[in-house]
Amino acid sequence: MVNRWHILFGVVLLAGCQQEQLDDCITRAGQEREEIRMLESFTTVDLNDRIDLVLEERSSHTISITAGRNLLDQVSTEVRDSVLYITNGNRCNWVRSFKPRITVGVSIADVAKLILRGTGNVTNSDTLVRDHFSIDQFNAQGTTTLTVDVNTLDVDLHTGAGDIKLYGRCDQVANLYSGIMSPMDASGMSARFVNVNNSGVSDIRCWATEGLTVQLRDVGDVYYRDVPLSFLETDITGSGELIPY
Repeated sequence: MVNRWHILFGVVLLAGCQQEQLDDCITRAGQEREEIRMLESFTTVDLNDRIDLVLEERSSHTISITAGRNLLDQVSTEVRDSVLYITNGNRCNWVRSFKPRITVGVSIADVAKLILRGTGNVTNSDTLVRDHFSIDQFNAQGTTTLTVDVNTLDVDLHTGAGDIKLYGRCDQVANLYSGIMSPMDASGMSARFVNVNNSGVSDIRCWATEGLTVQLRDVGDVYYRDVPLSFLETDITGSGELIPY
């Protein structure tokens, strides 16, 4: 009976893999290696699948990929129209334990926008300095933790449960939006003016130094640092609350 179950498991495993990747299902990840790739110029990173991203000091237009030796070839890093698309082509990930995870390192100076779609985490090894920086999230499930020094900032968590943690400073305007269930903690990032739209069920924390505009559309709350403000405007149609801390 045990042998029958082993055979059945093997059949199911192979059936779940495409013909061209049958070896992917039965090959171990292998010893961890780092691979350096030279790419065309890009300003946006579109991150997919279970891949971690590190924004770091490195030569412009170069990236590093750290993964098991047998997985490196399946990590796609393609630039189209100034967008770097990072995807994991390994189709039998469910039979492996990725420890350590697949990690891609990108030059921090190259990136002005992040598009998050996967389950990987995003960090930076040094402060991200830009005039404008933006983040868009669609169905992502990872954690993004960034320290920034920017003039303006847009963070739009459209869908997914991935959370955002921001530190540093925004010299002018920070626009923060959560659409469904993504929490956002920007209490460690000071911004002169903050516009918050919480249309989700999770909370948003922020730190405005001069002005704060808040829209509450659902049950999620907005927490703001209790400091003197030149103006505070609210538009509340949901059951969420505006709470000083």
